[in-house]
Amino acid sequence: MVAVEKIEAFKECKFWRQCTGDERPEVKSIFDILYWYFHVLVKHAYIYIKYPKRWGKYSSINESKCDLLIIQLTKNQKDANFGIESEKYRYITASNDDATDIQIPWGRLAILTLARVTSFFCAIAFKRKLKNYGPWIEELARYSAGKIIANELYSRVKPTAVIVSNDHSGVSRAIIKKAKEKNIKIIYTQHAQIGNNFPKLNFNLSLLDGIQALDKYISSGTPNGIIAITGRRKISKIERRKNLIYRRNIGLCSNILDDLILWEKIIKILKVNNASIKVRSHPADRRKEAWKKISINNGVEFNEGSLGEYLSDVDILITGESGVALDAYAAGIPVITIKPTQLKSERMQDYYGYLKFGIATECTDIHHINELVDKIKLDELHFHNLGLFEAGLVTSPVMEKNDIIEKYISFLNNKIKFDDMIDGKVRSQYREVLFYTSEKYSKVISGYTNDVVFNKPQKLARY
Repeated sequence: MVAVEKIEAFKECKFWRQCTGDERPEVKSIFDILYWYFHVLVKHAYIYIKYPKRWGKYSSINESKCDLLIIQLTKNQKDANFGIESEKYRYITASNDDATDIQIPWGRLAILTLARVTSFFCAIAFKRKLKNYGPWIEELARYSAGKIIANELYSRVKPTAVIVSNDHSGVSRAIIKKAKEKNIKIIYTQHAQIGNNFPKLNFNLSLLDGIQALDKYISSGTPNGIIAITGRRKISKIERRKNLIYRRNIGLCSNILDDLILWEKIIKILKVNNASIKVRSHPADRRKEAWKKISINNGVEFNEGSLGEYLSDVDILITGESGVALDAYAAGIPVITIKPTQLKSERMQDYYGYLKFGIATECTDIHHINELVDKIKLDELHFHNLGLFEAGLVTSPVMEKNDIIEKYISFLNNKIKFDDMIDGKVRSQYREVLFYTSEKYSKVISGYTNDVVFNKPQKLARY
């Protein structure tokens, strides 16, 4: 039987308090606990209803050994692992879609989560430290479901190493913990931008998108293992706007942390200047229908197409703390950020570092947002800073990532020595920390920021 002990549950809640900066409402009574309990029930019941055909168990696969197990539960995670499959080692994929070796259906995750909520609800000691539990019941339930998934998964597949692309969600943390218990090497590929208070980087091999990610991780504690800056985008995939004529088309991209009432006020203020507004909600936001209704009621467009199509018809983007800001900036679109009401603590200031590196301009008073929009100039974008967040914008990342993983698997299989993993691309004075990059990228780092000294990196823990 797979169970989560009280001490383990408390540890997970403590992690989420630190990770979110204590931004969620404090739990003061059992009624607050009940609120979060039913919040989880409703949310995951919705997931189960939405994916009724994907509730079954894993796709049939016999117990099998492999060099690499690639776990990717979302589109972003699949994007992070794009092109890493190789004929030089045997790999097995585990995902939520049909085109995978082992299917982990979203509906099954929802059912497992629902089944575990009650046990958590009964196990929590309500008379003390209530605030440590309530808002994080959802992640606790996901963590418990993740333990079940991991237990079943590793009983079917015997990998030498496993690839994960999320280091903080409940499901992912359970999968990672189980891998460590079984002495399976862990390769981490970054699936999204890294913010404040992320967990310490503690994997055998970590493939990061840019120096910004390493900077954020170092602030959480001295990282362990081999670290490589690889990126994951190709320059050809980023098409910058050629027509810089300002048409006053304003995009509003909401995040799951954004307040509906506040953003409706923003829409009304922007409409005073006769702006053409296009609203788009975050794919993971369950309030999609509410955003759509707000858009209709205020006579603005609600976008449900692809992000690329959306950005192609936007002149300025207004968003909260979201990775879409980097996508927009890379496409030549100025970005204005509005801090979500749930990220007001000092620990959450400039969550991704967009303000620090000039990717976005912050609006501190929504009543003056039109003045800020008018000051934006399309010819003052600092594209060189993009390389700090996404090395793939200035390098060819896919081959580099392949090369690193292939060498690492060969090292684990005793086909090469550790020293043989190092070649002319390494730009670190410490053997245990590998920075794979190109000469062009190193110039971007050394030429445009003093916050990370590229040629003299901080000494990290030995691998």
